[in-house]
Amino acid sequence: MTPLHSILSRFLQMTCLALSISTPVYSYATINKIPHGAQPSLENYLVKERNVAGLCSKTIKIGDISWSYSEGGSSNKPAVLLIHGLAGNRDNWNGVAHFLTPYYHVIIPDLPGNGETKVANNFDLSVPNVTQRLRRFVEAIDVEDKLNIAGHSLGGSIATVYASQYPFDTQSLFLLNSVGVYKQANTAYTKDPYFLKHLIVSKPGDLDDVMGQVMQSHRTYRFILKKHKKKC
Repeated sequence: MTPLHSILSRFLQMTCLALSISTPVYSYATINKIPHGAQPSLENYLVKERNVAGLCSKTIKIGDISWSYSEGGSSNKPAVLLIHGLAGNRDNWNGVAHFLTPYYHVIIPDLPGNGETKVANNFDLSVPNVTQRLRRFVEAIDVEDKLNIAGHSLGGSIATVYASQYPFDTQSLFLLNSVGVYKQANTAYTKDPYFLKHLIVSKPGDLDDVMGQVMQSHRTYRFILKKHKKKC
């Protein structure tokens, strides 16, 4: 892993920590300056929060999906795609984006069926389909090359599948409290392509291999997991 990947990974870890500390500061001091007589609203709050993070709201129609997403930072800088979790939305990443936009081209979509991204009632919300549609979105806004991806919760599962399907376009992968990829999810994507099959933990030694592929520094976590297993 190159020094740039290492820096981004450490940067994301630190910003996630900083989010829990800094959010109340700029939320109350900067965002909550409501003019006298004005009625506060969640939408106004989120707009101000995005502005503080250096983000602007955009929309794009791709096939049967009307994508809503936030974008910030210079397009000349490395691109970072931030993927929210189950029942979340793009604004879950605003606090992290606040620290990333000065250095990266940040893209944060509302996933299909979440936030303001509109889909039909019968839309297939499975991880494989959402991942495929996310790829089309990434291609449409022209950030697919050397893309850094971060995923939280269910977004981590989508990010993992994306990185395994497009390994040569993925610069780095950062997972935060990620959902896994399960062997019992009997879809073509868990059987093929070749790379994805090796992200399934099914026999001794698989966990070390998977952690080596999706984590920058996994030796500490491997020791902790083995120590915990001995206690059980």
